[in-house]
This record gives sequence, structure tokens and C-alpha cells, in this order.
Amino acid sequence: MSAEINIQLNLEASSGNFRASFRPNSITPDMATLISSDLSQTIGVTWENLNIGSDVVAGGYYWFRNLDTSTSATWNPSIKVASCAATAAGTSTPFLNLRPGEFALGRCVTTTMCALSSTATANLQFGIMSA
Repeated sequence: MSAEINIQLNLEASSGNFRASFRPNSITPDMATLISSDLSQTIGVTWENLNIGSDVVAGGYYWFRNLDTSTSATWNPSIKVASCAATAAGTSTPFLNLRPGEFALGRCVTTTMCALSSTATANLQFGIMSA
């Protein structure tokens, strides 16, 4: 298992008297061929393809982070991510909406993804680790 990775998650939320926590065990999937894409891309207000390397294959893990630091009341610019090519984005439903500073991690089922920013350009940092 030389290509093993370790993923850990700890989530705690509190507001006033409300408090919730989620601390699952860590997972250590065996990544037989560790090929990854780790980069930042400026996203505009029209759908555009993410520049994912051609050697990256589906089945691993993705992570996304909106690098914008806006503090506006409307939380803009948010970034929407869809699993499609930019030309087909109008017929697809985005599976992520990241407000400034937010991030997401999950299992990757495709390497064809596109994104758009809600009101202005924003920087999206992302990586895909192939299985």
C-alpha cells in the first residue's frame, strides 16, 4: 500500500445553545496509481471547464475551495461546480455552491467538471486524486 492516503474530518458547529459535532473515523483508501491535479483557476461569470490533467481518472477524491475572501452581505462571489463540460452546463445541475472561504471534499465520479462565479471573477482551488 505505498500509494495509501489518509483523510480525516472533524466538524463542529455551534451557535448560542446549539452545538453539533461530527467526528467520523479517518479513512485510508489505497490509491493504486497516485495521479493528481492540484491547482487554482480564476472562474468567471460564464460556465468554463476546469483544467484537470488528462492523466487524472475518476474514482478517487476531489476537493474544492473558494479562495475569495469577500465579506459582503450577499456572500458573493459564490462558485458553482457542475459535473459536465462547459458547453452542456446549461442542462446540468451544479452539485456544489461554495461561498467565499468554503471548501468541499468527496468521492469523484468524473473528471469532466465546469464552474462559474455568481457575480465577479473568483479563484477556485481544487485537486483530484485518482484511484
